[in-house]
Amino acid sequence: MPENVFENLTKNCNSKKKNELKKYINETEWGGSCYGIAATMGLVFSGYISIGDITADKVASTYYNMPLPYKDKNKMLQHSINYYQLSQKINSNAGIYYGSSLMNAFPKLIEILDRGEIALFCYGYTRLGTSSGHAILAIDYWVNPDGSYTFKLYDENKYPDYLSDSSKKYRYIELSADMKSFELPMGFFMLTEEKGSCDYLKVSSFDDVYYGKPYSDEETRKNERAVDFSNEIVFSANNDFIIEDSDGKTLEYVDGIFSGDMVIYDYNTATVDNGYQWILSVADAPSYTVTNLSGGMDIDFIMQEGFISVGGSNIDEIEINSGDEVILKGDGGYD
Repeated sequence: MPENVFENLTKNCNSKKKNELKKYINETEWGGSCYGIAATMGLVFSGYISIGDITADKVASTYYNMPLPYKDKNKMLQHSINYYQLSQKINSNAGIYYGSSLMNAFPKLIEILDRGEIALFCYGYTRLGTSSGHAILAIDYWVNPDGSYTFKLYDENKYPDYLSDSSKKYRYIELSADMKSFELPMGFFMLTEEKGSCDYLKVSSFDDVYYGKPYSDEETRKNERAVDFSNEIVFSANNDFIIEDSDGKTLEYVDGIFSGDMVIYDYNTATVDNGYQWILSVADAPSYTVTNLSGGMDIDFIMQEGFISVGGSNIDEIEINSGDEVILKGDGGYD
């Protein structure tokens, strides 16, 4: 960890605590980064820090758009994750270890979720003589018809599984109506309130998790976010086409698959009458050319200078520039 990040982390510590933490960093084997990843992810989502506060990548707009931590410039993301991983050792506000009163964690969790916030949810257990723990995000809950509760959790370690199987995107805790028992499937065993199963539960709001920015504002100010200077393209998922900007970067969309070298900073979808739309944020450019591959076109460009919408049939090509000029090429029948 760079000295400047370590100093930010320990600025409220006395010299004894600083030395203890430095010794821990230098002499302890790596034991995981789940708290650091879940904390930074939740803090970005909750608005306490921005993507630009934890990565040197100039175009990433979401957590999973960022480079792998060890590939980030100057390892800024890796050091940011480690900063929050280590903050557990000095941030006394970050939740409560409930010890023998495990079930006290759930009223606290409901209180946070009822405020419309997400929470950091940590648990520990001992299995075959080895103690383990994990930190994930609690994002929602509901009360079932029988009065029991279901909590919806996002486990950052499950993201690779989700890419191959969308049903694995979330994990769930089942809590009894009287809040005296719970079950959290662990794959190879069930974590419960029974003695010998769960060692601790810990629930934190992100107001408590927040422990400042790993890097100072001065250090991150130079990381100008390209996403702040982007245009939006909105189009029907039913259309196939190729978009080329004035810099020669292309974006191809065929049969629901994107390809090409145009950078997509962010994306969303929206439901419409005839299916759904894609909403993409791409780099600002003076002009774009759209080559139609499917016979119909329904596309909007929301640019820095204004809004341009084109829809119709028999359109082979569209040229759009930032001066609101639109040139259509085709056999007619378009509007």
